[in-house]
Amino acid sequence: MSVDAWGLRRLGLVLVVSRAVACDAGHGTSTQSSAAPERSAAAATATAAATAAELSPRRVTVSGGPYELQADLLVPTGRGPFPAVVYNHGSEQNPSLKYLGDTARWLAMNGFVALVPYRRGCSGSAGPYWKQSVAMRPKAEYDAALVDNLEQQTADVAAAVRWLAKRPDVDAGRVAVAGCSLGGVVSLLMAERGIGIRAAVDFAGGSILWKRNAALRSRMMSAAAAAKVPVFFLQAENDFNTAPTRLLSARMRESGNTARSKVFPPHGATPMHGHAHFCNRAQDEWGPDVLDALRRWTAPRAP
Repeated sequence: MSVDAWGLRRLGLVLVVSRAVACDAGHGTSTQSSAAPERSAAAATATAAATAAELSPRRVTVSGGPYELQADLLVPTGRGPFPAVVYNHGSEQNPSLKYLGDTARWLAMNGFVALVPYRRGCSGSAGPYWKQSVAMRPKAEYDAALVDNLEQQTADVAAAVRWLAKRPDVDAGRVAVAGCSLGGVVSLLMAERGIGIRAAVDFAGGSILWKRNAALRSRMMSAAAAAKVPVFFLQAENDFNTAPTRLLSARMRESGNTARSKVFPPHGATPMHGHAHFCNRAQDEWGPDVLDALRRWTAPRAP
């Protein structure tokens, strides 16, 4: 898969960040010489280009759920089985790796099999798109209809988790889910179910609808209270609403559940930059925190 110059620069940054995290976890100091920064930068870019070329995605079909789903799969280089993450897109009808690919590649470059499933009605997957389903209900029932549909979409994510866990290159006991916006919502609903996963990462789930959809707000709060696996909630400060990160993590802790939360500095110039662009393009900002949470929560269990 071709990667443009901007992508190579970002992959190079991610690679440098990942190496720094590994160094902190190991010895606390870096052994890299500062004598030739230009050569080091060039080497990082070349390594990123080679790694990106090896991480070509594969289009796969996910079966076993209510609908047959299309998905993109990226597998790390090296010898598995690997831990894995199901990464869930937002509300868009035609998501693709053109926008989601940076996060998928970041996961694979850091040793996780990345599966990006396209939920019912999206990007060639069978079934009705969520807006079509919600529109069939009376307008007065919109809030409840959306929540009902997100419950149904969570069944698509559960099917993707089951499908992924059967692969020989995946460690079935070390699977997590993550997602942005509505993908963050279904990731939290998966954490409530807790079946087949060890952790969840919720990027800005529900932030756009938080104030105006009381049914969704209530449902997410109840899911946080009942979560069966740890959840990391994160957003940029200039997202539409940072209350989900603050309130959902607090509810989890009050209920005795493990949660992390972090509101990052503003990203970009608009709320949408702080929302979707932050999720899908800011790996060099949130990468160390997310990587630490995923590695801790999906670490091999003691025998």
